Amino acid sequence: MAAAGSVYEPLPRPCAFSPRSRDLLAISGVDGRIQVWDTRVAALRREYVPSAHLSATCTCLAWAPARGIQEAHQKKRRKSEAVDNDEPYDILTIGTATGDILLYSTVKGELQSKLVSHHRKVNCVRWHQDNGCLYSCSQDKHIVEWNTQTYKVKCKWKGDSVGVSSLCLSPDGKMLLSAGRTIKLWDLQTKEVTRQFTGHSTLVTSLMFMPIRAAADSRSPPETTGLYFLSGSIHDRLISVW
Repeated sequence: MAAAGSVYEPLPRPCAFSPRSRDLLAISGVDGRIQVWDTRVAALRREYVPSAHLSATCTCLAWAPARGIQEAHQKKRRKSEAVDNDEPYDILTIGTATGDILLYSTVKGELQSKLVSHHRKVNCVRWHQDNGCLYSCSQDKHIVEWNTQTYKVKCKWKGDSVGVSSLCLSPDGKMLLSAGRTIKLWDLQTKEVTRQFTGHSTLVTSLMFMPIRAAADSRSPPETTGLYFLSGSIHDRLISVW
């Protein structure tokens, strides 16, 4: 048995609950298979096995908003296809170790698209809840904003001097937190840093906004008033509140 503290436990496998209802759980196995479970009945609903030419280790997972890609493509659909609108349209986003991002339809059981821009491991993917944009970050130090109507890069910028490990969108969708060497708060309209936060000594793996009503005499900038966020880092027993 290894001495205490001499060996670190491996990071947990990527997993993600479906938005709002949380009745679907996607989890990546060590064998590369991605399973989608129905949490209401504890049953396997779908299993995705990447084909040989797309085979790559899954590094992160995220569900598209329930109406995200569906609304983006409704204008392109013909009236004869309207019958499909009644079906759930749950898109699972899969980040990979090679830098590709896969969009997988859990309803149809097929790959919908592959997004290519990052050239190193994708560490985190996050969906904007209102406009259907997708954000991703990678070990290549960059953050990418994707247009999911065209499956093309909308904007790409350098997020840090090291790999960017985590992302989190503010509740109003106007700000983005990123974690690399430091935690940065970005204005999504200008792609400029408005604030930086330092304090973690190891890799930040988790970011989460916590909206709290601000005091009447708050001197914080309007775009950040009433917002707190939590951050957690690898092998750190404490969670930071900012």
